[in-house]
Amino acid sequence: MKRILAVDLGISSFGYAILEESGANRYRCIDNSVVMRDTPYDNDGNSKQSLRRSHSSMRSLNEKRKRRVRELARIFDSYALLSYEECRRVRRENKIIDK
Repeated sequence: MKRILAVDLGISSFGYAILEESGANRYRCIDNSVVMRDTPYDNDGNSKQSLRRSHSSMRSLNEKRKRRVRELARIFDSYALLSYEECRRVRRENKIIDK
């Protein structure tokens, strides 16, 4: 006897059925089930994936900004304008919020 696996992939569910051939164009269901998972949207209707993507891009932007500040401090240090440590101290102690 031949067995068939039928699968239904949804956004928030996975369904399956296992059928067994019992004759010509006749099938018997051996097992079936549905597995539900969390909804892909938050309470405000926003996609969870888009939220993760936005947080990831914010982290990336912050890392780029920190890298540029470190590179600028190295440039100042190489031209003997300010030492690397002095540049980092000025950056830490800067009280201006919107730079």
